[in-house]
Amino acid sequence: MKDTGIVYIATGKKYVEEAAVSARSAKEHMPDIRITLFCDQTDEESCRAIFDTVAYVSDPDGSCRDKIRPLLDTPYERTLFLDTDTFVLAPLYDIFKMLDRFDIALAHAPDRYQYHLPELPDCFTELNSGVIAFKKNEAVVDLLKRWEAVFYQMLAEDAESHRDQHSLRYAIYHSDVRLLVLPPEYNFRTICPNFAGKNCAVKILHGRHADSSKVGAKLNRSKGARVFLENPYKTITDDLATYESLAKSTMNKIFESLPVGLQKKLSNMRHNFSSR
Repeated sequence: MKDTGIVYIATGKKYVEEAAVSARSAKEHMPDIRITLFCDQTDEESCRAIFDTVAYVSDPDGSCRDKIRPLLDTPYERTLFLDTDTFVLAPLYDIFKMLDRFDIALAHAPDRYQYHLPELPDCFTELNSGVIAFKKNEAVVDLLKRWEAVFYQMLAEDAESHRDQHSLRYAIYHSDVRLLVLPPEYNFRTICPNFAGKNCAVKILHGRHADSSKVGAKLNRSKGARVFLENPYKTITDDLATYESLAKSTMNKIFESLPVGLQKKLSNMRHNFSSR
């Protein structure tokens, strides 16, 4: 794992502290993973308990534009970049393994695009820039440089173009990278309704919560398909909930308690019956 690691970029004390919480969740599931923090804080000693290396970001402006340049300076051959408001719920070695076949991996953004680019097809939507796995090769370096250049170009043309995902969308579309689109369970946004697929646990929670581990445990309590709703009872409680019908939830629990061989036989019987 010496050439593999996680990178956080945080400008401002609040976000450095938030990155430390996320990094601890990553270390809990991957104790051998190396983690680097790019930040603007001079008190580096407070960071070294959790981060393996700390690099200084000069002249930050506290916006998403601070993110792009440090990605080019990653010390790892294979990097998983995580926003500071992420929380790791499971080991993520499989993401690094996929970089054997792909150059870069991201999940779709829940907002398919926040800034319309009419020259790009609607089916090639924005990808969320809060979780990015990438290999340090020529194609990716070229992509990151193009992303940075396009970001500033778009910002100069339109002051409202201050987010980073539409410039990333443009840069990837015009790049030569081998792109893997991750399922939402690897970048599970909780600022909007979301869907977790059957038989797949949520591995990266992406959103701010008083107790992210509690939210993650609730999401992964079932292996069935789950719909997530943000603050469904906001006036009553601050808790977040996932929903599944009581009948289906009960049946899923009974099914999951059966021996694997019997589960397969029942699944085949159901498939054969449905196809008649």
